[in-house]
Amino acid sequence: MVKPFTHSEEKDLLSNLSKTLLFEGYVAGFQYYSNKDTEWGIMRQPIKLVRNSANEYDEFATAVFAGDTMIGYVPREVSKSIAEKLESEEVIEAELVEVDPSATDQKKVLFRIWNYHYEETA
Repeated sequence: MVKPFTHSEEKDLLSNLSKTLLFEGYVAGFQYYSNKDTEWGIMRQPIKLVRNSANEYDEFATAVFAGDTMIGYVPREVSKSIAEKLESEEVIEAELVEVDPSATDQKKVLFRIWNYHYEETA
């Protein structure tokens, strides 16, 4: 059996990495940004967040993209806190949880937003 080489310093870095759940819910406005059968394409794409400070309805708007396609926004009730974290260059990642083509438009795309932290040890 061949065991992969793991550098001990790399292992220490990963052991100090933690994440905090910032949000779990549905993509807002999906029905306005999706085309027919968009949900099938979303399933195979990485989800990313992009600030959209020029949005006329929400100054803290953060767009949700599946690959290169915008599929909606982070819901307004958490948009300010997510925008502030993105602007402060914290490590924020979005994760696709579920896509349900048979659900109502408001509940088709469930996702999570995580904040990653590296904690240095003394």
